[in-house]
Amino acid sequence: MMGAEGFEDLAGMGRLVLLARVLEPVQAHILQGRLQAEGIPVFVADGQLVQTNPLWTFALGGVRVLVPEHLLERARAVMAALEEGRYALDEDAAPDTTG
Repeated sequence: MMGAEGFEDLAGMGRLVLLARVLEPVQAHILQGRLQAEGIPVFVADGQLVQTNPLWTFALGGVRVLVPEHLLERARAVMAALEEGRYALDEDAAPDTTG
């Protein structure tokens, strides 16, 4: 169920609140992957609608990235680090062939 400020206990994740709105579903899924890698549950809303019909992007307010309310500050820190490029790969790094 959606309350006035967020989703209430969607998929057992607790109360979900808005972390970010992005225009491209790919941006939302990159953020989702990084947050999940950091152990933060995340839900991407409206990504498939926007991908199916890009003209709806602005009508829907973009693609929403939602996280549990109690992890919001940690998720903001991860998002800021991602935007700053702290997770970028070194262009000269050798590929990992061990696995």
